[in-house]
Amino acid sequence: MKENYVKSDYSETWLENDIIIQAINLTVNEVSLVMAKQFVSDRKEASGSVERIVPVLVIVNNAVNINKDAKEYYELEEPYVNIRAIAMVMDNYIASFVANLVFKIKKNRVPTEVFNNRDKALKWLEKYK
Repeated sequence: MKENYVKSDYSETWLENDIIIQAINLTVNEVSLVMAKQFVSDRKEASGSVERIVPVLVIVNNAVNINKDAKEYYELEEPYVNIRAIAMVMDNYIASFVANLVFKIKKNRVPTEVFNNRDKALKWLEKYK
């Protein structure tokens, strides 16, 4: 059941079974700083009024690039406050491969994995609940 549903210009975000699920809109193919900040704000709102540390599932859809300013923002601590782990679901094989490679080389602030299957991603996130 979707709880705390948030719809913004760039995504739909909700809490489901103690996991934040964020589906990036199909129209987004490059993440800008404005979008990145909105994604973080939406996740915080969807987590509810009680501060809790939760895993996050991001359904990437067509977003295959992140601009320089957004990358720098994602290197800060703020985007990861109250996040235990992140699973990203990407259906683009090349983008998925590159993202996995990047996360293996450059450690993220929280455990992060890229999947091509939502069920596998959710199963991986279960250990972070």
